[in-house]
Amino acid sequence: MLLRIDRLLPEDLLKELQTRLATAEFVDGRITASGNARIVKNNTQLAPGSALADELGEAVLKHLRNVHDFVGATLPQRVSRPMFSAYTQGMEYGLHVDSGVLQTRQGPIRSDIAMTIFLSPPESYEGGELQIEDIGLGNHRIKLAAGSAFAYPATSLHRVAPVTKGRRLACVLWIQSQIRDPGQRRILADLDAAANKLREHDPNSQELKLVLASYHNLLRLWADT
Repeated sequence: MLLRIDRLLPEDLLKELQTRLATAEFVDGRITASGNARIVKNNTQLAPGSALADELGEAVLKHLRNVHDFVGATLPQRVSRPMFSAYTQGMEYGLHVDSGVLQTRQGPIRSDIAMTIFLSPPESYEGGELQIEDIGLGNHRIKLAAGSAFAYPATSLHRVAPVTKGRRLACVLWIQSQIRDPGQRRILADLDAAANKLREHDPNSQELKLVLASYHNLLRLWADT
């Protein structure tokens, strides 16, 4: 399942992130890579665990908790602390797959879903597309407006294409979903979307009650708690 959320971040939060990251100190991104990813990763990132990384990361997480499209599609059980990365000319992140379990300060997180939040205007840099290669989902090249996000299965092979001009800023995080199986997660996301449409039309309709009953009965059956 692929999820695009346009204008995920409100303008005030986006501007704060852009302003504070413009003058922040970034370190070698390989410090958080492991295995083959360490070989193909060539970027910089805000030092994990720094006061600024924690502050900005918490601001992003606080906002995400209230974004229905994000919560409804991913059914988050745990979300990693956001990682802020920067790519300048010549930098890239070669083809790789994310670690199945991430070791974080908050404990291990199973990486079911990865999400990139684009922070730089697309016209401010060249190259730097997020490229996803997945047999079931096909090949995709993604470069979105600042503040927009793209989520995809962390099981997919993916890369960040070389940046040939400018600076690409992004925020990356991983989600451990309450629902391990992506097919089941898609069914629940579709039911949630259907419920929202029915709610807009008639919040007391019998059809809405039946859809919600199916949603919660399947959630009860499939959820990891």
